Amino acid sequence: MATNQTGTFQTEVIQRGGRVVFSRGTFIDLGVIVLLWIVAVIMVRPGGEFPLNDDWSWGMTAKDLAEGKGYRPTGWTEMTLFAHAIWGALFCLPQGFSFTALRVSTLVMSLAGVLAMYFLIRQLGRTRLVALICALSLAFNPIYFALSNTYMADVPFTTMAILAVLFFVRHLKSESRLDLGIATAIAVAATLSRQMGLCLPLAFGITLWLKHGFQKRLLLRMVLPVVVCVAGLMIFQFWLKTTGAAPTNTLRTGRLWTVLGDPLKVLVNVAYYGWGMLMYLGWFVAPVILLVSRKRDVTPAGPSLAVRVVMMIFLLVTAGRFALRPSLMPVHSNILVPQGIGPLTLRDSFDLQLPHVPPVPIYFWIIVTLVSLAGAIYLVIKLTRLLIKLFPKGRFTPENEDETIGAFLLLSAVIYLAPFLMSGYFDRYLLPVLAFLLAFMAVLWTGVEQKLSRWQPIGALLLVGGAGVFGVMGTRDYLEWNRTRWSAVRTLLAQPEVKPADVDGGFEVNGWFLYGDANLATNWAGTVTYVIAFGAIEGFEPVATNTYHHWLPPHEGRILVLKRKPGH
Repeated sequence: MATNQTGTFQTEVIQRGGRVVFSRGTFIDLGVIVLLWIVAVIMVRPGGEFPLNDDWSWGMTAKDLAEGKGYRPTGWTEMTLFAHAIWGALFCLPQGFSFTALRVSTLVMSLAGVLAMYFLIRQLGRTRLVALICALSLAFNPIYFALSNTYMADVPFTTMAILAVLFFVRHLKSESRLDLGIATAIAVAATLSRQMGLCLPLAFGITLWLKHGFQKRLLLRMVLPVVVCVAGLMIFQFWLKTTGAAPTNTLRTGRLWTVLGDPLKVLVNVAYYGWGMLMYLGWFVAPVILLVSRKRDVTPAGPSLAVRVVMMIFLLVTAGRFALRPSLMPVHSNILVPQGIGPLTLRDSFDLQLPHVPPVPIYFWIIVTLVSLAGAIYLVIKLTRLLIKLFPKGRFTPENEDETIGAFLLLSAVIYLAPFLMSGYFDRYLLPVLAFLLAFMAVLWTGVEQKLSRWQPIGALLLVGGAGVFGVMGTRDYLEWNRTRWSAVRTLLAQPEVKPADVDGGFEVNGWFLYGDANLATNWAGTVTYVIAFGAIEGFEPVATNTYHHWLPPHEGRILVLKRKPGH
């Protein structure tokens, strides 16, 4: 076995016949990741012919592509979606369209993202332990794992972002043109899945400028990835307009422009949404924080005045948030809900806010809230110190790879988050930032010579395991109630006199059967004869009860078919 030196760090490889192959330890790590992933997916049982969350809209687009009808996104679509739709359609080609095939396509991308995260951390020169913890922190993040079992676009986009970062980092270390070309191509694919993929080439160009200034020999490298990605996006949008397939939903874009016109609203939103983002990210990266942190990371050494000022602001915002809107985690909305994994999209829970699904025990959310606060405080301290250390100098030390790569990862996160800080976000939008921060925390580690206490790896694994158990059990419950809901809907629609317009089956059912720009308001909010719900609704009587076994917390879950009472 030979050792390849990367700066002061070591990466173990095996040389055989002049070829470099993975070490035995790397194969063990990859085997552990894949085995744990397979076991978790088997427990969840992601198969089933029904959409989840926004799957009905993305599924329609992938279905048209798979059936040769071309790219025809619904009016529900605001993101580019193109790469995501093509990827899903490819998995439908062997046996025709199915939601199971679409979920398999996401699972493949999800596992690829986890493995890419492992290789990214190893590319940074960090140890197998750090790489393994980072990979598992991503794989068993509750939002990442839950969405891996859907056809939502968040996980595939995150995977493309990680792969692009991996090759951008390789280029920053070696200046290889091939790596830059691959990174740019992946960034284009990411941008054609979600416009926010532009954060990657923008962050890369700014990083090169901060490191080298405007040097003629580097100017092309600075701007080429941005130009290619922007050109690809513009060509795609022009093609959509000429074919009449341009999306009509511009709600989030309009909201952003409205907020930008009010500077005070911008400050309030940044404080409010930024605090919530820090809480989620503090929880998500806690295992790596625990692994790489040292005592001096949280002591007032260094530029303490600036750190104390920023900490005071964060604590004031925290106190204000808990005073005005007292709640434990999860403090925002969408995938993580007090009941576990969501969203709970039936009328009684989603619209009427009736407490028909029991929440996860409060002690779990108390622990999560404390971990989130601790992680958020650590991130505030470390990010403040890094910014003060780097940016007063104007640019980085050319020889310091860690400074350069750390700034690239941080810039990617900041540019990606900027629109959401001002206009709002869903918790699932944080997945790419989770990947950036996991790598960023690894970069901050001083190297393999740092001695770990024996409790650091144990604590990190316990945090990963706790999040993983919650994610797997919550995702399994989410799939089960959806599977039961769709079985009830199909049984109801099998009656000749019952039409889809007579049934409020929840967001996904209504979207799949009834969606159209013209009838969105009337069909989804109109008077219906039947409602699918978790529990009783005033004015309706139960005509059928379907049960399933709920794991978190353990109880017998119910999906009711309710019929409107005469006169209501």
